[in-house]
Amino acid sequence: MSSDKFDRPAIKLHTGDVLTLQNIGGQWKKHESGPDLSLVWIQGEVVSCTDDLDQVELKDQGCLGTVSGCQSIPGGTTWISEGMYVMVIGEVMGGGNVKAVKIVDLSDDSVYKTMWEHEVAEAKAVITENPDLFT
Repeated sequence: MSSDKFDRPAIKLHTGDVLTLQNIGGQWKKHESGPDLSLVWIQGEVVSCTDDLDQVELKDQGCLGTVSGCQSIPGGTTWISEGMYVMVIGEVMGGGNVKAVKIVDLSDDSVYKTMWEHEVAEAKAVITENPDLFT
């Protein structure tokens, strides 16, 4: 991931939204004139993990997405297990795959899961109303 991607905030999206992003000119977007959504913040329940814990599958609103490169994040992922509710910040790789930059266990407080839909809706509204903030 190039360092300039860290100059913009990670955009909160549902896994289903990540599945629909298109690579346009090297940037991941919903549509051609949309902002760069290459760095995303997703949340969901871990439904499966590879044996080496380098890849997990997340479920959010019935959609499945893949998080890869988990072992390369600071602190590793030896603590990840199926059924956990986690937050992932990562780089969109295409096809519903996000390369992890940061993963946090949110399982201990149900408010994170409860508020997630509202947080994503608010983020989408901000992007729609102020697209120049993300260019």
